[in-house]
Amino acid sequence: MKEQQLTDGFIRFIKSSPTAFHAVQTVVNYLKENHFSQRDLKDDFQIGKSEKCFIINGDSSLIAVRNPANDLGKGLHLVGAHTDSPSLKIRPNPDLRFKDILSISVEIYGSPLIHTWFDRDLSIAGKVNFCDSKMNQGKVLVDFSKPVASIPSLAIHLENKSGDPRKIDPQKELIPIFSELSKNDQADFNQILLYQIKIDYPDLDIKEVLDYDLFLYDSQPPCEMGVQNKWINSGRIDNLLSCYAAMTAFVEADSDKTSLMVLYDHEEIGSTSNIGAGGPFLKSVLSRLTNKDVLPDQIIANSRFLSADNSHAIHPNYPEKHDSNHAPLMNKGPVIKINANQRYANDSDFSSWLKLLLKKTNIPYQVFCNRNDLRCGSTIGPMTAANIGIKTLDVGAPMLAMHSIREICGKKDIHDYYRLIKEFYKSD
Repeated sequence: MKEQQLTDGFIRFIKSSPTAFHAVQTVVNYLKENHFSQRDLKDDFQIGKSEKCFIINGDSSLIAVRNPANDLGKGLHLVGAHTDSPSLKIRPNPDLRFKDILSISVEIYGSPLIHTWFDRDLSIAGKVNFCDSKMNQGKVLVDFSKPVASIPSLAIHLENKSGDPRKIDPQKELIPIFSELSKNDQADFNQILLYQIKIDYPDLDIKEVLDYDLFLYDSQPPCEMGVQNKWINSGRIDNLLSCYAAMTAFVEADSDKTSLMVLYDHEEIGSTSNIGAGGPFLKSVLSRLTNKDVLPDQIIANSRFLSADNSHAIHPNYPEKHDSNHAPLMNKGPVIKINANQRYANDSDFSSWLKLLLKKTNIPYQVFCNRNDLRCGSTIGPMTAANIGIKTLDVGAPMLAMHSIREICGKKDIHDYYRLIKEFYKSD
């Protein structure tokens, strides 16, 4: 696939994926278009020869499997990414009223750059659980798809004049305004939410909202930017870019090797959940791959897991924040991520194997290693390596403004990232 095709597809992918739930649904639609069938861990099934299938967990994690020859003795090639992004999640009882303004209470999800969420055109999306008139439980995905909230800054004239940088009090200040109420209007968030669901699903029998997982997101669409249109500016590039590159490469790669695409939720909050990388989801799916002639440990010993999560490009205004010999640039190739303390999963055998593969296929690459005086982030890589016992390496596309409400990546890197993952899936 050519660079501009990938760019256009990535923009569409982000637009259709305001939350992890929507990202998984977008991936599901793509897999179904390419003749993958859905399986359910509740059922008794094995993944046999020539099968192409996917399994969803918790509506926001997904594992897809292609098992062309069932030759498991050769090992597996797996690529993993995460579907969630730092955000603001709406609380169960969100209504806050001040005079004629209805605001909504939120909880911080992950580690967003909080100051970037002020004065943005925010919308709301996620999953809603409900009961119908017959007291049956159901669920739907919801997206308001337009600006419905904003967190207004305090005017500079009302600020403390001491000259000290103002610290944001998230409990007091991180409260989006949501609706203006008339004098006798007692509408609350749940009523407005119910009204929105009925607009989206006019034929749905819904009596009451029981619960929800709803998030705020920046409604400004992604765009190409820069005088030469060489960058992408968007929300949720971390880590939807990895999901998109993995999805397209996984479907297109032509290989006799058994391959998996693993998309986890909850990475931004530590992965310790039943659907996160710290849970049993991958083990459960691997147990459905059977070949009586090969031991499970033998399969894992011959397998490789590529943990795909974006990396830090050097910031032109803060070059001192990078080690001078490990400072990736946007549009100069994907990044192999190294950390001596295994905050990124890596070993010289796997990284050497990948470097040689990239050299053979003319794919540029860079290497990132954190400064000793700065805390290193982490990924699903080390947790997967420890839980499964599989050789794992962390890679990612370089980007700026990670965890901001708007992030930046390079168009060429989207293409090279996709090529890297595709060649990984195709390799022996």
